[in-house]
Amino acid sequence: MSNLLIAVGTVYGSTIDLAEEAIEVLAAMGHSAEMFMDFQTNQLNSDSILLIMTASTGMGDIPDNLMGFYCDLLDEKPDLKDQRFAIVGLGDSGYDYFNGAARRLNELLLELGAQPVAETLLVDANEHPDPAEPIASWLATFNAY
Repeated sequence: MSNLLIAVGTVYGSTIDLAEEAIEVLAAMGHSAEMFMDFQTNQLNSDSILLIMTASTGMGDIPDNLMGFYCDLLDEKPDLKDQRFAIVGLGDSGYDYFNGAARRLNELLLELGAQPVAETLLVDANEHPDPAEPIASWLATFNAY
């Protein structure tokens, strides 16, 4: 099965709880996963799947604890053709920049050549007050990797 590196972007901490739940779901499926609160580009590993789970802040901005990773990717422009990734965005469609952080990270990773293993999941708090359910269903697609 796969090893996942879970980079968490959070403002108020709820994404941490969801990442911990995701680790349990993935473990039950036979995968291993490790959570990072301050993920760095030197932690990328082509043998692992990078799973970014992030909320958005302000005008669709990337949370502070994930901004350094995003900025380093912009500055370093590494060739990520061998890096597999997936993204879960947590947001509220009542805001103009719904899931802006997840969308920006997805765009940049694709631009750098990273390979998505699943369609980006954009969870809307208006539709799913408990985002754990759609995340668990989405994670089931990881059995193919």
